[in-house]
Amino acid sequence: MAELPAEFREQYDQKGDTFETIAEIVLTSHGRQFTADDIAARVEPEREAVRQHLKTLEDDGWIDGADGPKRYTWNTQYHNPAEQQAIEAVGSVTDDALALASRATNSVPEFFAVVAILGVVTGMVSGVTAVVAILLPVGTGTPLSYAAIGGGYALGGLLTLGLVWLAVQWTRRQS
Repeated sequence: MAELPAEFREQYDQKGDTFETIAEIVLTSHGRQFTADDIAARVEPEREAVRQHLKTLEDDGWIDGADGPKRYTWNTQYHNPAEQQAIEAVGSVTDDALALASRATNSVPEFFAVVAILGVVTGMVSGVTAVVAILLPVGTGTPLSYAAIGGGYALGGLLTLGLVWLAVQWTRRQS
């Protein structure tokens, strides 16, 4: 689940729980538009207090207000929770892959096999990120370039795995 970023908490530390609850409602319902009445129905203060909180968030760039009947959404250009979650996931995969590589470096083929698997996984993560960016308006500029980069990583990883397999087979025949 998306969390309010640390910068947000620092900026509005003195505003109180209601203010934070209003921001969490908009953030955790990514892509949904809310009116002040929608949000007021979920929190304690009266409608005018909710409007003031929303105006503060809009003025500071955390949320976007649509024209016409005022509707509010989280400003993904300012802070994109999906992007943050993807960065954390890639970091976790990278940490796990490096730990695996340090345990599996008894031979050169094993090392290159781990590197190849890391390339395939990185390609898959990049490809999924590109698909999500294409299907959901998450604020990324060029999702097709992410798909191309992901495809390159995956293809490079698969080619490396194939070469490792061939090297191992050749070494076994030489023995």
